Amino acid sequence: MMKIAKRCENVLFETGVLFPLTQVIEEFVKEFGSERLIFGTDFYLEPLMWYHPHVLYQILYAESLTDQDKENIFWNNARKLFHLD
Repeated sequence: MMKIAKRCENVLFETGVLFPLTQVIEEFVKEFGSERLIFGTDFYLEPLMWYHPHVLYQILYAESLTDQDKENIFWNNARKLFHLD
């Protein structure tokens, strides 16, 4: 994901299948900014892969993410992408 983000500055990324193995969300935001990340889950899968939304918790409790970063990831970026103004 990081290599693609470096090469393709106009690509947005979503969090749907990020597994809770590292702090990849915080690393991504530090490197590329929160304006390129959209919140997504894998809760549409059957059977569920997880019973707890680890990615949601990783974003909510990340000490390095500002309130603006979280707002971008959870809402602003999707709003812009889908022209929901």
